[in-house]
Amino acid sequence: MANAEVASTSTSSKDDDCVWIELDHLLARARDQGWAVDVDKECTLERVLGKGSGGEARLARWRGALCVVKLVKPIDALARMAFIRECNIM
Repeated sequence: MANAEVASTSTSSKDDDCVWIELDHLLARARDQGWAVDVDKECTLERVLGKGSGGEARLARWRGALCVVKLVKPIDALARMAFIRECNIM
């Protein structure tokens, strides 16, 4: 059983590294295309619209306009990949 756990951990770490690289690429693309927003500096967060296991959606103001900010709490590689897929759809 211990060997299976070690194998699982090493695979997870490798997958995790790939996901972080993918997130770096996504952020670079967002900056290049001008749609990356520094939420802490540019947004005023208002009320919570919804919560889930991966984070929460908040009503916010960005440059005076109402918008929704999704605050993501990636727990594992699968959650981060789901977030990347969602961003790629937008």
